[in-house]
Amino acid sequence: MAVEISGVTLCPSDDLITAACLDYPRTGLVDGYAFEVFGWVVSKAPVAEVEFVHEQSVLASCELTVSRPDVATVYGSSSPVGFSKAVGTVGLAPDFTVGVRVVFQDGRRREIAEIRGKQSRQRGAGPVHDFDDATNSFRMLGVPYFDFLTALHTHLTPRTYLEVGTETGSSLALVGCDAIAVDPQFQLDVTATGNRRRTFFFQMPSDTFFATENVRELLGRRVDMAFLDGMHRFEFLLRDLIGTEAACHPRSLILLHDCVPLNPRMALRQWLPGGPSETDTASFWTGDVWKLLPILKKYRPDLRLHVLDCPPTGLVAITRVDPASRILADCYYDIVDEHAATVMDENRLRSFWEELEMTDSRPLCEEPDRLTVLFSLD
Repeated sequence: MAVEISGVTLCPSDDLITAACLDYPRTGLVDGYAFEVFGWVVSKAPVAEVEFVHEQSVLASCELTVSRPDVATVYGSSSPVGFSKAVGTVGLAPDFTVGVRVVFQDGRRREIAEIRGKQSRQRGAGPVHDFDDATNSFRMLGVPYFDFLTALHTHLTPRTYLEVGTETGSSLALVGCDAIAVDPQFQLDVTATGNRRRTFFFQMPSDTFFATENVRELLGRRVDMAFLDGMHRFEFLLRDLIGTEAACHPRSLILLHDCVPLNPRMALRQWLPGGPSETDTASFWTGDVWKLLPILKKYRPDLRLHVLDCPPTGLVAITRVDPASRILADCYYDIVDEHAATVMDENRLRSFWEELEMTDSRPLCEEPDRLTVLFSLD
């Protein structure tokens, strides 16, 4: 992506802010996946943190931990007043505004600056997908999803993990922390337990698991990362997401698998093998879990969604989760009635792919700093 900071505006001082300044960013081109913010604030009340906000959602936050002798000389402050934070741009609108606001210890907030920018895909950048005429199917060109999961575990180092749809345990084997695995019929390989201290296996339907078990009590804390790869029907995945989000914290990462079908056959609610032309993808089945994308965009616009171009059928990364949200649970039957009869035909498939704002996974794996800017569990 090509990202340009088009302007920075400082807000005037008020009853709580003595003075504030952003030293950076300055106008001009910046890194296509994040821009650094450096600044300081002198206040008349104790500060808890600085937030970076886009469309009412908090993108990132940081504390005042940077010493600024130059500011202290002028204002006589004895504690750190400076801050520094990398703010990711993936998922922001082409024309975006990021507000910088101070959160005081008593809960009050004051905006101290506004950062405006534009972003567009660079000419010459590699495509994230293409269309295979021979198989009449779309094809993703990013990092295979298993490799991307490996990168997430390596660089984010989650402390707790939940997985629905474990089957053989190949994805579970990547996990190095305490984990919960749920599957109605495990077919585990010997490597599934890895070197973890604790692994909880629940051989039961996920509905039963979420109705009878307390994830937080099992793990001793809320879930940092979750991978949902269970039954490939949208109402099942919707219920899994509802149960999982309730067990998470606001900085958790939830991953949905198989939400981007490559052709209409894959999106059928019943598995049907592909014809001779499909070759490598003939056994692939996504079911209709693709419906989660329009559902979440309509009912949960507060969530931050990244559709990653990870072959074969994508990963949807969900952040800014809200464990207290009841929207999906309260609207569950309305959502099911709204989407149950929708079928993925060729025209709908092409529209679906055209509307996807897909995130290129390769730069995130090649430069882990970008990965940790986009997904941070702390």
